[in-house]
Amino acid sequence: MTPPTPGIGKPLKTELKTLRRHFATFMTNLSDAGLDVPGPVDPVALERVLGWLRSAVGEQVGLLAAQYSIKVGEDLATITPDENGWFFKEFTG
Repeated sequence: MTPPTPGIGKPLKTELKTLRRHFATFMTNLSDAGLDVPGPVDPVALERVLGWLRSAVGEQVGLLAAQYSIKVGEDLATITPDENGWFFKEFTG
């Protein structure tokens, strides 16, 4: 059993576990696509797998930013959903 982490409430802990699952799935996706080998890999397959990771992590980062009023840097903002789009409606009113 994992000991409690001081200062991190259950909702944040749940969101962080979701991020961890996304990265675990990414590693599985790399393997499933045959991209876990040394040397040249299929760039189209790599782009597809990385695209999935960017989308999943981008949504999670957007969720965390909205819930905890975190300002997201310009580079990271490129993978998060648009503030004016559907994703943030739940948190803005």
